[in-house]
Amino acid sequence: MSTILTGFSYTTLGVMVNFLSNKTIKEDQKGGYLDEYFNASYLSLAFFSINIPVGFLIILDVISRLETILVFLQIFFFVIGLSVFMYLIVCYMLLIQYVRHNG
Repeated sequence: MSTILTGFSYTTLGVMVNFLSNKTIKEDQKGGYLDEYFNASYLSLAFFSINIPVGFLIILDVISRLETILVFLQIFFFVIGLSVFMYLIVCYMLLIQYVRHNG
């Protein structure tokens, strides 16, 4: 699940970067108005990217003494990553509306 959401986050980041070719969007980016949108994408990628190796450690049972802590960490990073991802989707929808009306 985390790998799929990581892919969606990465794709969303790519589309947002592509929006920077729009003159109006580029001006807003210079003013820092789009930082919130990009930061949501970066955070989503970060949390899911941390979650994936922790999941592999659990599956491979590398550190059996720390399994409870690893499971907690995996759930924590997944929940936070999912929350940020949902926020990213809202930001992405707002950005698309903005481009349609101003671009």
